[in-house]
Amino acid sequence: MTKSRRQKLSDELRSWILPSTSNIIIQGDVDPNEIHRCLLRIRERQLVPFIPWGPATIQIALARRSPYIQTSHRVSGVMLANHTGITSVFKRMLDQFDRLFKRNAFLEQYKKFENILGEFDDARATCDELQKEYKASLETSTKIMIAQWSCMHYRMMCCDVDVGTRAMGKLKSCSLYRQCRNFNLILGLKIDLSHIDMPPSISRRFNEYLAAQPKLDADPAIRLATQDKTYDVFIAGSGPIGATYAKKLVDAGFTVLMVEMGSADSFVSAGVDDIQVPGAHKKNEIIYQKNIDRFVNVIQGALNTVSIPTSNLAIPTLDPNVFQNTKDKPFISLGKNPKQSPFDNLGAEAVTHCVGGMTTHWTCATPELHPTIERPKLDNDSSKDQQLWDRLYPEARSLIGCFQGEGKPFEKNRVFKPLPLACHRMSNPDYVDWHSASNILQDIYVHPEKKKLFTLLTNHLCVRLAVDTSSKPGSVKIALAEVKNLLKVASGSSFQESTMYFKAKVYVIATGAVKTLRRVLLSILYNSGFNSPKTPSYVQIPNLGKYMTEQPMAFCQVMLKDQLIRNVPTNPYKLPWWDGKVDRHARTYPNDPIPIPFRDPEPQVTSPLSADYPWHTQIHRDAFSYGAVAETIDTRLIVDFRFFGYVEPRAVNYIEFESDIQDPYDMPQPTFHFQMSSDDRGRAHRMMKDMCDVALELGGYLPGSEPQFMTPGLALHLAGTVRAGLDQNTTVADTNCKIWNFNNLYVGGNGVIPTGFGANPTLTSICYAIKSSEAIIAQLGGGSGGDKTPVIQDGTYRLANYDSGLYWDISSSTSGTNITVQDGDDTDAPTSQKWTLKFDKNSGLSTFTSVYASNLYAGFSGSALQGSALVGTTTSAKFTIEKSGNAYTVKENNSGLFLTVTDDEKPCNVMLTGTSSAQTQWNFYTV
Repeated sequence: MTKSRRQKLSDELRSWILPSTSNIIIQGDVDPNEIHRCLLRIRERQLVPFIPWGPATIQIALARRSPYIQTSHRVSGVMLANHTGITSVFKRMLDQFDRLFKRNAFLEQYKKFENILGEFDDARATCDELQKEYKASLETSTKIMIAQWSCMHYRMMCCDVDVGTRAMGKLKSCSLYRQCRNFNLILGLKIDLSHIDMPPSISRRFNEYLAAQPKLDADPAIRLATQDKTYDVFIAGSGPIGATYAKKLVDAGFTVLMVEMGSADSFVSAGVDDIQVPGAHKKNEIIYQKNIDRFVNVIQGALNTVSIPTSNLAIPTLDPNVFQNTKDKPFISLGKNPKQSPFDNLGAEAVTHCVGGMTTHWTCATPELHPTIERPKLDNDSSKDQQLWDRLYPEARSLIGCFQGEGKPFEKNRVFKPLPLACHRMSNPDYVDWHSASNILQDIYVHPEKKKLFTLLTNHLCVRLAVDTSSKPGSVKIALAEVKNLLKVASGSSFQESTMYFKAKVYVIATGAVKTLRRVLLSILYNSGFNSPKTPSYVQIPNLGKYMTEQPMAFCQVMLKDQLIRNVPTNPYKLPWWDGKVDRHARTYPNDPIPIPFRDPEPQVTSPLSADYPWHTQIHRDAFSYGAVAETIDTRLIVDFRFFGYVEPRAVNYIEFESDIQDPYDMPQPTFHFQMSSDDRGRAHRMMKDMCDVALELGGYLPGSEPQFMTPGLALHLAGTVRAGLDQNTTVADTNCKIWNFNNLYVGGNGVIPTGFGANPTLTSICYAIKSSEAIIAQLGGGSGGDKTPVIQDGTYRLANYDSGLYWDISSSTSGTNITVQDGDDTDAPTSQKWTLKFDKNSGLSTFTSVYASNLYAGFSGSALQGSALVGTTTSAKFTIEKSGNAYTVKENNSGLFLTVTDDEKPCNVMLTGTSSAQTQWNFYTV
């Protein structure tokens, strides 16, 4: 500490050492006061980050003689920075306090004060928490400072115990190592001597001693874990992204635990037994189907604003006698954030806490992202990238149940077309069933065998993740998840009673429902210390929260032109169903001045984003948290215009979390830092002009809803904060959504989309979740919930051979199909695995429309046999799939036609699609 002022501390040391004012100096002619002054100088210059809450009363302690170091030098000393000494100091202090308190040794003089004894309990609890904080901060790979003093000078050096023989060589040259014979000191300082050629006798004794010691866990939560069961996959979040992960993984035979901080407050009946599936869209209630504007209040009640600036809040008209906040101490509860600049804020950014997340009240818009302007790259090869999206988008639409409309998603010239929606018209066409996360989870709930593999815990908050102490650089492993039971907290339970620890093989953080719960996701990762300077560099996630993107949004409402309404009876578009509906309404309601039927569906129109018009448009009528129409105006005359722009991802737009301010759930309070670039602002201006031009073609502005830019964040499409991509230097995760350098931590939601976009991102986020689920299935191999017996449920069969790692799914949408699945190789040898799948159906398998093969992990992809017809027998068609070495062969035995896929590294993903005369669709895949 008394080294030359000109000698600077290295950046590496500065990012690791957290000295407090507690130190132990062994006797010598170094004045403790000088050490204290050096510490103060280092703190003042901010050369090393000090712990601000360290006990100020613990300064310098002296020892008469070192019990560990034998030296002929007149002076020698060891400085233990930060946690090493303070933990034991606190322990001795607390033990002494407990002994004295038990004997009432010092309490008599305090008993005359009312309720004073409770303060002693609070003080002891505070000290106990401090001790735990210090103890939890011990790391297996710690940095130590070893100081030696001689009669003329001293030496100081910093050693990194993980850098190998280089640092160990320096340590070996130190007289401290040569003279050290106490193994407790070695273990206490966490010095790894495995790479040093120690004398045989010392090496043998040290290894024996080390083997007998219990393994030290860096995170105390690991020692506190009481859950005996280990799940295959832990999922935080129950929106459509979490639901997609759950469905894909349960279908593959894995046990899944899903935790949701909100409650299950909306359900839909499914199956013959009317099983209640949580996470239903609340707009399906009849009252809102009758009057969409009443749904505005539901949305407003579900949204919680994220960050509210209070630093400049002053209410001059308040009664002077009431309590008011001050500039030095502004309000901080319920999202109030004095550190939030109103100029950088996303003031309307809000979150929803419930099963299903924002899909319980979303618009259900599910467009694709523009392939060259918005859509991210999954592969650097453009053809492979296109093939991946061509496969993922259809599956995503199938999962959430989307109506795409006619025509291509993107046209060369500007067109207006139906807005793709996740919904369907019911038997009575006056009503619409709006889809949500429940549509994805429904398959799990209605099949008893699948439900056994799935557990959902509501009102359970994932607080943080604990890192396994065996983690190495480039291969960090999550050991468990810490979860808080919010209902037990509400009932007054203690921390121990309300806190649970769950172990899993893989962890998925998908706490964003459909649109923007990135805040919760980031809170978990930040709360886990993944961006803390205390955390080893290889555990940190450097791009976490950066490159945040938002959608500038223009809005207006118009009342339709008089001439448009008067033309309705003339059927201007010559549609065959038009005249009947209009005439029937006129006869039934002759006093209605508007010729549009009462239950005519709300318009849902879009003009997709293009190079000439680089913004997404929604021309429709729907309920939002704003834009409600007065009850005196007939909503059949109102059309909403919502135009969504995009911003380019920039590292200067980011979200950070405050350690000293908590949100209502005691998680770190987020602070936004967001500004649009000059290009972004110019594009938004052109978007506003375009919206006005289109709107005035249809009518005039509704008073109070004239064209305006909405408060930033109101689109609720925050993204980019856990971006997934191909460049590790600018992303958080790879394209399988696995966080870089972690081997069992995945993320999901809009935050993974690394590009700026104007369209609704839900469908694209589901695509990422599908791809990520496939990667998890490949990583885990076999599910702990299955065996070699096929799972057969309503035409869905699964055969999983966990010895070879091959899986086969055969699904049929037509009832009455009898499918037998056979393992053709009893030896189960992974180098030669043969599967025979036999389909028995009266109509037979008449056509085989396409074969598509792709390897998502090694970069192989290709297609063949498009449109080729295969002739099957009237009673059966047999396929044989063989694996030999690194080759897979798919063969149709009747015709002898086959497809071979070869991969040198990992198993390929093979998909075959066939169609029978009864429109039976079969999907086969293996990972």
